[in-house]
Amino acid sequence: MYRKTLMNMSQERFDENIDWVIAGEVYGSGTITEDVKTHADYQSKKDEITAEYNTYQENKKTPEEIQAIKASAKAKLIAGEALTEDEANTIVL
Repeated sequence: MYRKTLMNMSQERFDENIDWVIAGEVYGSGTITEDVKTHADYQSKKDEITAEYNTYQENKKTPEEIQAIKASAKAKLIAGEALTEDEANTIVL
């Protein structure tokens, strides 16, 4: 499992699967044992991935927000107005 896959999971699923990502990134593969969980590399990687997940979740837009941004961008394009960076990213991506 990859880090990118974790970002779209619920908090519960994230907590269930983070060890698999750490196992792949830090140890190549394998099972994370309780002994490994006390190692500094494990904890620093877990902190890094958790911070990335939290930031991603805070900035994630709902489908309704995305549709509103697209509608605003379309109206501005038709009127010849400048788009915001958020609008441009939403319609391009």
